[in-house]
Amino acid sequence: MTARKDPPENAVAVISTMAASGHKQISIAKALGVSYDTYLRWKEDHAEIQEALDQGLAAEHDLLVGSLLESAIKQKNVTAAIFLLKARHGYRENKEIHANRPQITINFELPGAVTPNVYEAEILKKSIPKKDLKKIGC
Repeated sequence: MTARKDPPENAVAVISTMAASGHKQISIAKALGVSYDTYLRWKEDHAEIQEALDQGLAAEHDLLVGSLLESAIKQKNVTAAIFLLKARHGYRENKEIHANRPQITINFELPGAVTPNVYEAEILKKSIPKKDLKKIGC
């Protein structure tokens, strides 16, 4: 394999097609006639190379999910249905389902209703030192 400075003109099409077909990146590099290191450098140096890989992987993902969904619905494949519910919708066994919402609990403790005289007495009680409270019989 030769080290090329720049990717060939058909690199984007080759990468996108091969990634969509499930090929590993090392196989894509071989198909382009370069070393894996050169291919990795191309991905760093040329945004269109990384974009082609991302698009190919997204196409593969969509195809696989579509196939799994079809199997779950048309063929009544319960395993496929359970997997899709877990992977795409957060279902878990033996746990409550929270659809991507954080569970936050806030507790407020409020005093019971008291008359103004009792409230005033409580405030005064807190402002008088304990030794003085004993003197006045509280």
